[in-house]
Amino acid sequence: MEDPLQWSEVAKVNKLANPNRIYPGQKLIIPVRLLQGVPLNAEVTFIKGGVLEQPKGSEEWIQLNLRDRDEVRNDEIKAERLTPEEIVALERADEARFSALRKSCDKLINEEFTHIGCDHLFHCGAGNGSCNVSYDGKFRLCSSLWAPETMYDLRRGSLREAWEQHVPKVRDMRSQRQEFLERCRRCSIVNLCFWCPAHSYLETGEMNTPIDYFCQVARARAAAIREI
Repeated sequence: MEDPLQWSEVAKVNKLANPNRIYPGQKLIIPVRLLQGVPLNAEVTFIKGGVLEQPKGSEEWIQLNLRDRDEVRNDEIKAERLTPEEIVALERADEARFSALRKSCDKLINEEFTHIGCDHLFHCGAGNGSCNVSYDGKFRLCSSLWAPETMYDLRRGSLREAWEQHVPKVRDMRSQRQEFLERCRRCSIVNLCFWCPAHSYLETGEMNTPIDYFCQVARARAAAIREI
């Protein structure tokens, strides 16, 4: 903190019963204005789980993703992304990561991955052995899956119903979008791609939209692996 004497404000924000006692592993909210230094712009390159952001000048915390932004802001976020070439360069620089890609080459680039004639949306592991429950009681097959039709409200039903009835329905969702069927379902390097129904929804508001950027990254990765 910039000024330790402002600890009482942190204690108040976190509703600490005893401001003089905190415990290992305890999570605290510290207002940015109390932190040392000056807040800077940052680029989010990876998100795992639910991440909240507080817009400048606002008291409200909102979900960090693309779908709720205006088009101008979306374009700004996309412009800050690494290029496919930059991503591959970073992966090459990480010997452990790139060695794993080389060793798994036959599992990542394989004509058998094409699902010609299959219109299922989900070929990932979402809902297979694990799930996610958010603070508001919403059951999801994975933490990134925010499409309303894939969520189950545990406040209105049971966990058993969510697992035994809702999960199979979501896993059986299908698409008739020709662009998706022709591009994503016929792709032999799909395992090198960021694409999945969850990421598609976060990007476009729909779960069956091919994402050009993801395709470009997958092709760059495939080219790098094939060079070895």
